[in-house]
Amino acid sequence: MNAPTSRLREEPGPCRQLPGPPASQIVRASLAISLLVLTPVAFASTITVNSTADTMADDGACTFREAITAANTNTASGAMMGECAAGEASPTVDTIAFNISGGGVHTIHVVGGSEGGSDVPFLVDPVTIDGFTQPGSQPNTNVTGALDAMPTIELDGSGSFHCLVVFNGGTTTIRGLVINGCHAESIDLESGSTTFIEGNFIGTDVTGNVAKTFGGAPGLVMFVQNGGLTFTAGGTMPDARNLISGNGGDAIRVAANLNSSISATIQGNLIGTDRTGTAALSNFKGVTSGGAGSDNLILTIGGSTTGAGNVISGNIDAGIELGHFSANSVVQGNLIGTAVDRTSALGNGGAGITADYGPLTIGGTMPGEANVVAYNGGTGVDATSLLTGIFIGGNSIFSNGGLGIDTAAAQSVPVLAAGVFPGGTGVAGTLDSTPSATFRVEVFANDACDRPATARGRCSSAPTTRSRRTAADTPASR
Repeated sequence: MNAPTSRLREEPGPCRQLPGPPASQIVRASLAISLLVLTPVAFASTITVNSTADTMADDGACTFREAITAANTNTASGAMMGECAAGEASPTVDTIAFNISGGGVHTIHVVGGSEGGSDVPFLVDPVTIDGFTQPGSQPNTNVTGALDAMPTIELDGSGSFHCLVVFNGGTTTIRGLVINGCHAESIDLESGSTTFIEGNFIGTDVTGNVAKTFGGAPGLVMFVQNGGLTFTAGGTMPDARNLISGNGGDAIRVAANLNSSISATIQGNLIGTDRTGTAALSNFKGVTSGGAGSDNLILTIGGSTTGAGNVISGNIDAGIELGHFSANSVVQGNLIGTAVDRTSALGNGGAGITADYGPLTIGGTMPGEANVVAYNGGTGVDATSLLTGIFIGGNSIFSNGGLGIDTAAAQSVPVLAAGVFPGGTGVAGTLDSTPSATFRVEVFANDACDRPATARGRCSSAPTTRSRRTAADTPASR
């Protein structure tokens, strides 16, 4: 007789014991739970400045100096209520916001190196500094023309050598500030950084109508050695437009050495005018670039889209100066020497544009690409470096002190058969230049006869044509 077989008794109802998962699944589940527990989510900190003081103390206030330190070190400025919160480590981007009691303008005077103190710390961790978070501040709302921004946070750098220095490899944004009086520069960008400069008044007081600078200090500057950086000053959105005026040095200076690379986008700004864009508030020069080694400096100044063009007018010397190693830069859609209305004179003291390195594009044939270059004290466009590959086309160039375009005879100009063509139906002339080459001939009209020594054209009167030279002078007609 067989012995009875032993069986497990089933538990009745929902509490009966069910077969368990394989051991491997248990291990995997445990690992997943452990990972969820051990991998915290890093949230960016908002560090709120609530005082205009320039102190470092556990006194219940969060100063601008303490806020930068908190963002850099990821440490709170003190234990008392009201102190700066700790930042988060890179790549998390913290925000320095403002909530200073009282209305009106809040001026932060930094007791920096020129007054026996120390300049504010370099921005060594990615951060967004947003002056428009201060109650009462208002970003600009105009796509083009005058700026209606109302910034209320002023960084007075009259006691400092350097006001703000970006020295990190992440993304930093500086917006909604009035920065002035700095002995060296308002904003300095160092190698490795990616920086957005938006909605600031740089070199003026809070009204945007009065210069407030120190000596020959520039506005936005960089000198990269054996490295690279990317920056955008302004943009096509209304709240990104800057006012960069009243600086004793250049408004924007892009410089490098030792095989460095800089990618710069400069759009929508007023450079050399007051906030209305109708009166001069001069920098020394507008936008300049140049390298001293095998560098690669690519500047996009303006653009064809609405709001991309800059007003670069009223400066003491040149409006734009593209120097060595600025190949492949593009200048389009800007007003260089006029007010925001495109017609009123507000010239730069020197050339409108100086181009010393090619290839470059100045203007273009598509809508919005043409620059207006007028009323400047020197040449409209100076391309006398004898380098090839500089395209200058589609622009309205008139009423400058020198030639409209000066190529130092590197390229002959067409000779019209007559100075006046009644009816405006066509023109004829000749072009004496390189044999067996194709040329683009643009035809412009003026509302009055121009002086031969400063010949230029204001209005495009016909589509462009092409002519080919074979031996002697080739007819060019339209």
